Amino acid sequence: MFVTSYRPERAEFTDDRTGWVVVGADDYVLHNEGSLFIAGLREAGGAYNTERTYAGRTALFLSYCVFQHLEWARITVWQLAGFCTGW
Repeated sequence: MFVTSYRPERAEFTDDRTGWVVVGADDYVLHNEGSLFIAGLREAGGAYNTERTYAGRTALFLSYCVFQHLEWARITVWQLAGFCTGW
């Protein structure tokens, strides 16, 4: 059974803006690289809904890596294909 390890979360920033980050599903600890990826979209002028969608997909990818015991930064093309085709 697949258990979600990461989730997207809406965040409020100090400059009265909102955006999305990726956090641990159980402990709400920020996933630094995943959240920085989303921040890069934000800073590049990406739309709010694009940011929201990518945050969810980033969390899904990170959860897949945990479930498959993969290091997210070192997966192979074949492992990525497994993710893209639904495991």
